[in-house]
Amino acid sequence: MAPITDDAISGLKGLITSLEARVHELEGKLQSATGGEAPQGMRMTIMGPPGAGEETTNGFHEGSHVDAE
Repeated sequence: MAPITDDAISGLKGLITSLEARVHELEGKLQSATGGEAPQGMRMTIMGPPGAGEETTNGFHEGSHVDAE
């Protein structure tokens, strides 16, 4: 396995930052739509290559939702 470069790490940090911003934006929309606070709970992101079973795994968590894009 090739070593992880500084560019790869910077790219991952940028991706995480943009995902956090998107979650914050969606929570804001939920608050304004419901007129209150967004429900509190645990947020879990399941990632893997296509066909690895992320959606199957998600089915084991009651009330969960997979947003496959």
